[in-house]
Amino acid sequence: MAVADALAGGEKLSNTPPARPNLVYAVKTGEHVKILKRHVKTGEETTLLEYDEVVEAAHLRDVWPEFPPSVALASSAPTLVYVDGDEVIAYDLAQGTGSTVLKRLSEGNDRGGSLENASLTPNATRLCCAYALYAPISAADGSRVALLMAQYEGNQLTVLSLDGAVACVLPNKPNAGLITSNDPTWSGGDLLLPSVGGYADPGLYVSMASDLCEPAEITAGIDENGRYDTASWSPDNEWIAASYQREALDPTSTSLVLVARDGSESRVLVEDGLNYWPLFASDGRSLLFVQRTAALCNEGTESVWRMKLLTGEMHRLADVPAGWSVRSLEWLDNRHLALAPYAGRCEYPRKCSTRLLVLDSDTGLVFYASPAPGVVTYLGFLP
Repeated sequence: MAVADALAGGEKLSNTPPARPNLVYAVKTGEHVKILKRHVKTGEETTLLEYDEVVEAAHLRDVWPEFPPSVALASSAPTLVYVDGDEVIAYDLAQGTGSTVLKRLSEGNDRGGSLENASLTPNATRLCCAYALYAPISAADGSRVALLMAQYEGNQLTVLSLDGAVACVLPNKPNAGLITSNDPTWSGGDLLLPSVGGYADPGLYVSMASDLCEPAEITAGIDENGRYDTASWSPDNEWIAASYQREALDPTSTSLVLVARDGSESRVLVEDGLNYWPLFASDGRSLLFVQRTAALCNEGTESVWRMKLLTGEMHRLADVPAGWSVRSLEWLDNRHLALAPYAGRCEYPRKCSTRLLVLDSDTGLVFYASPAPGVVTYLGFLP
């Protein structure tokens, strides 16, 4: 089934499920969130967890009510991290138990509190300051998490280890420029932070597992004003593929670049067009990415491409219909790719109606398509 046909219909079950056949996703109705597990071959579904967030799933003009469920699933461990009101909870799906890893203190008198509202870890590390906590991203083994702290304008990025040994707001040093990222990406214990600027400094930053609280800008010697929107690690953790714009933010061109993890080398992979969401194949020899025909996701169309890194040879894998935009989520195995298309007139990751598709990366055909969306966050797959 082609992507357009899958998005036009309802759920498409898989005849031959992948090694991890259980899709985990969160559905928000009003303030209530359900975490569900759905088998992609049988359609059988069970509820794993239920809780309430502090705001309804309504499209309001304020910043914080717009978000879908703030929850993340570790890709190689049965660990959920979610925001329940003013608390960030780590939940062990195997044991059925949860614990608070961060709690926002209620020191203000407004709905969102004041900027003096700090957050506290169980070992009493005090992190300042936020109106709200949201959008966690878990490391694969579930031991660490990055999440956003909403400010009056913009946001800051926080990193935590679930054992309490690491807790800081980035950057963790005085007089340093603000660092944030809409799409931080873990590889092992290292954290990759692409930044387009805005309220924060632009650039491509890496926080090493040995010192998560001290991110280094690895692209300062390449282009100190370069803006990096999306990025991913190579399988050997030595290279980074990233979408890149020059300081002028030319809306007609977003390149793909390959950068050594220490910033010592770089080269342009794809220069023409609007290119996003690079993702290395499991063997590291090719790169998948999304190319747009227009700068805004509610205009034009998109397509998924594969490029051989050695030769530069490219071929179109799949087309995305008008009215939808897409990002890569994860590899399920060496062949099957999970993508999250979302309705075009929205701001990712907020305000979006999403689907989840599993593509055969050899043929570009849809292997599984999720049910039609509500206010949903797709989290990943369990065995």
